[in-house]
Amino acid sequence: MKVAEAKRVEPKPAASKVEPKRYTPTPVALRLRLVEVKHAEPRAASRTGEAKQAEARRAEAKRVAEQKAVDAKLAEAKRVAETMAAEEKLAEAKRAAEKQAAETKLAEAKHAAEMRAAEAKLVETQRAIESTLAEAKLAQAKLDESRRAAETRLRDRSADPVKPAYPKNASCDTCGTVTSISTREVDRRGNGVEVRVHFGTGTNWVFVYPTDPGFSSGDRVRVQSGRLMRM
Repeated sequence: MKVAEAKRVEPKPAASKVEPKRYTPTPVALRLRLVEVKHAEPRAASRTGEAKQAEARRAEAKRVAEQKAVDAKLAEAKRVAETMAAEEKLAEAKRAAEKQAAETKLAEAKHAAEMRAAEAKLVETQRAIESTLAEAKLAQAKLDESRRAAETRLRDRSADPVKPAYPKNASCDTCGTVTSISTREVDRRGNGVEVRVHFGTGTNWVFVYPTDPGFSSGDRVRVQSGRLMRM
């Protein structure tokens, strides 16, 4: 039986650490670096200024936009207020025109009613005048008729005059006889009938009537209570 031989393993030497080489810039490189830094600083400052300017422009644009929005809102509110004021003014003018038209219409209706009332009153007055004239004409016709009748009787009696008869009773001082009947003008309105009476005392009285009293010549009459009556 074979026994394995133990081999001795020799330890490997550890790798030595290599330190990095340090770069030591030369004076020329340092100058170049400084030049680059100097050139870079203005560019950075320029970029910073440009960024600030851009920010300022954005802020200004935002402010202008906000101001425009505010102005637009104010203009819209003003336009709405002016529109409402114009509509209110138009409505007021319309109400005033309607009121004026209603008042004019009412005045016209009132005038028409007054005219109709005046015309009706005029027609009524005209009718009253016509009625009065008709009555006056009728009265005048009656008076003319009475006058013609009296004149006819007078003409009939004139052919055969009647002698006055004196009362037998001398004590009747108010008794008498109708001696004549004639027509005469009483006033401007027309004529009247004149009745002459001879009394027993020897006096003659004249009685005037607006219309024919119905006496005839030769009638025996007497005065009673101031009125001439047949006996």
